[in-house]
Amino acid sequence: MEDLTQHRKQRLRALIDSPRFHGSQADLSRAAGLSEGRISQLLDAQQSFGERSAKNLAVALGLPERYFEKGFDAPRLDASSPK
Repeated sequence: MEDLTQHRKQRLRALIDSPRFHGSQADLSRAAGLSEGRISQLLDAQQSFGERSAKNLAVALGLPERYFEKGFDAPRLDASSPK
């Protein structure tokens, strides 16, 4: 798997596990306006997680557009972060 895709998947998993989403994939999918199935696809080791999907997800969650990119210093997410 492409290194950048792996990085995006790891960052997505960390986001789900953050206090903002309480470890709930369902909470993240609701906040992003996506189905749980789509989030599962993005996490699936056999599926890609491309640049467009990464940007769209970040924007939908109120995060910086480059949130899922390597080298971007992601802000700490806590329960008070925008939803």
